[in-house]
Amino acid sequence: MSRLTKLSTLTAAILLATGAGTALAADGPIKIGVQAPITGEYAAEGQGIQNGVQLLVKQQNAAGGLLGRQIQVIVCDDEGKASQAAICGRKLVNDGVIAVIGTYTSGAALAAAPIYSAANVIQTSDGTSDELTQRGWKTFFRNA
Repeated sequence: MSRLTKLSTLTAAILLATGAGTALAADGPIKIGVQAPITGEYAAEGQGIQNGVQLLVKQQNAAGGLLGRQIQVIVCDDEGKASQAAICGRKLVNDGVIAVIGTYTSGAALAAAPIYSAANVIQTSDGTSDELTQRGWKTFFRNA
């Protein structure tokens, strides 16, 4: 995924979330989740997602943050597995993220998307099947 695509994804997720709840009205950092296979079979792809998001957030924070607040990245390794993805979904929601970049596999996205949807957390997904967009989740966006 190009830097421009990642920046667009991050920006879109944050802008969509600004009208979605009270998370941005609070003090403190704006929390963005990265759910990706940091270890396992797709580790190279997952680490690329993590590194790209962290670089973009570092640049944005150096430029003053977003809406006068810093952005904080919270990473969860789903190993590309559905069982771990559901755990990541619950963890990131509990950590107060307003949006999640990831995951990389269709099975992991399928396990996490209903959790994010129920919590009104925006989710973008890389490398997933187009059938996921047909599930009716209002907070799920596919990049590939």
